Amino acid sequence: WIQRRWPRYVVEHVSFLHEALLRLELLPFPEAILLDLTLPDASGALVLDPVHAIAYQQHIPLIVLSGMPQALLPAPTAQKITRYVEKSADPTRFMCVLQEVLHGR
Repeated sequence: WIQRRWPRYVVEHVSFLHEALLRLELLPFPEAILLDLTLPDASGALVLDPVHAIAYQQHIPLIVLSGMPQALLPAPTAQKITRYVEKSADPTRFMCVLQEVLHGR
């Protein structure tokens, strides 16, 4: 829905952790990463840690999208992400967060 609503953004979708890691090996690097912590092949820190390592090294903002309330997010996890959006959030809220991350607002 992001690309339909805001066509200036190019969205690349992957469903599995191994696909995400393969994509992050390619150039150009994405301007931001939107990461769901629950994937079919991994969840939680098993998803976050390898993606964070690449994002940190390449200075890519990492936005986590999760069904877990942010208040329940473990501190070590919270320190690895740029921003957090709950899945229940309005799409407009998500887009505001994305624009803030990409454009420094």
